Amino acid sequence: MIEIYVMAGLAAVILAAYLAYASGVRGEVPPSISQTVFDLKHRWVWSAVIFVCAWLVCPAFIENTSENTKFLAFLTIVALGVLGVFPLCAKDMVTVHNVAGIAACVLSQLAIALNRPEILISWVLFGILMSWKECRWRWCFIAEVICFVNVVLFCII
Repeated sequence: MIEIYVMAGLAAVILAAYLAYASGVRGEVPPSISQTVFDLKHRWVWSAVIFVCAWLVCPAFIENTSENTKFLAFLTIVALGVLGVFPLCAKDMVTVHNVAGIAACVLSQLAIALNRPEILISWVLFGILMSWKECRWRWCFIAEVICFVNVVLFCII
C-alpha cells in the first residue's frame, strides 16, 4: 500500500527535475510546463517524463477517488497520455495539445474537489501570485504546477 504513495512522490521529484532542466535549456521559467516541449532538442524527453509521471500517480490517484469519481482520475491519466504523445506524432499538435492539457488540469481538480476539496485551498496561492505583476505572464505555468502539486498531495495524504 505504501508503494503507491512513494510512486506519487517520485513523480513530483521527476517533474521538478525535468522543469529545472527545461528551464535551464530555456534560460528562464517557461510560460507553461507544456511549452517546454518546444524548447527541447529531443521531444521524446517530454513524452517520457509525462508518461512516467502519469504512470506513477495513476494507482494512488485512482485508489483515492470514490467509486463515482474514479472515471475522472482515469480520464486525467488519459489526457496526460495524449498530452505526452502528440509532440512525437503530430505535425499540427497545438490544438490537441492544449485541449489535452486543459482537460488534464480541469479533470484532476474536479476529481479532487469531489473527494478532498480541502486540498484545493492551494489555489489561494494562485490568486496571491497573480497579484504580482512579475508573475502574471507565467499564469499558465503556475496553474499547471498547482494542479500537479494538488494531484500529488491528493495521492500522498
